[in-house]
Amino acid sequence: MLPEEKRNSVMLKLEQGITDNLEAGVDILYSSRSSVLNIPMGSVTATVYGPGSANVSQINPFFVAPAGSTRTAETVRFDAQDLLGTSSQTASGANTFYAFGHLEYHIANNWRVTASTLIGTDRSYSNTIGGCAGAAHCWH
Repeated sequence: MLPEEKRNSVMLKLEQGITDNLEAGVDILYSSRSSVLNIPMGSVTATVYGPGSANVSQINPFFVAPAGSTRTAETVRFDAQDLLGTSSQTASGANTFYAFGHLEYHIANNWRVTASTLIGTDRSYSNTIGGCAGAAHCWH
């Protein structure tokens, strides 16, 4: 039902007192996620009309109603995956990195001055291999 997914995450926190009044610290986070999804070939659903149908221009000469049935139409579905397997895969994932650094100077009587910075990047990707981009149904 769901594709296999791999996740890896690491977090690192460092703090150091430089003097009695000055502290420095850094928090670093890295995370990656990846998955591969097999995409089926696709399926076709159609209505087949037989003799006696009101859709005279679409009657299929090979239509045979089940024994004892008076049906003049049948809906059929063809799933190519059962015959041909999957045709393509989608590989997707994300990589995230953040680093937060700060300096804190303690002034007398519970006052402090803090300077901080945050840098980061987040990259998501999705690649379809062996498929038809933008096509609702893809037949090879």
